[in-house]
Amino acid sequence: MQYVEVGQIMVNTDVESSILVTEKVSYAVELIAKSQPGSALVVLNLEGIITGIITEKDIIIALYRLGLNALDAEVKDIMTEAPTICEADDTCEKVLMAMISGNYRNMPIVKNKLFF
Repeated sequence: MQYVEVGQIMVNTDVESSILVTEKVSYAVELIAKSQPGSALVVLNLEGIITGIITEKDIIIALYRLGLNALDAEVKDIMTEAPTICEADDTCEKVLMAMISGNYRNMPIVKNKLFF
């Protein structure tokens, strides 16, 4: 794993795994519900640049703080900003170590500065 690059074993999932900052939280809930357990969505700004990540935990915290009004909020209002990202040519070992040390279950991968 110390020589295998992340991009060599990942498939491009930007369509199924990303959401715009302006989308409603209710839409994020729908996308996450259709995904695998423990999933998250990468949040992209209108230029396609990663600005955050929205997880199940972010949604639960928003529901606790805002009640059902959280579902009408925009994703940008509840997301985790500036997530740690990795490059497609980073080694699996490097990414795994970063995920362990940061206690992350998900990490966006970029290639040429765009979500991969």
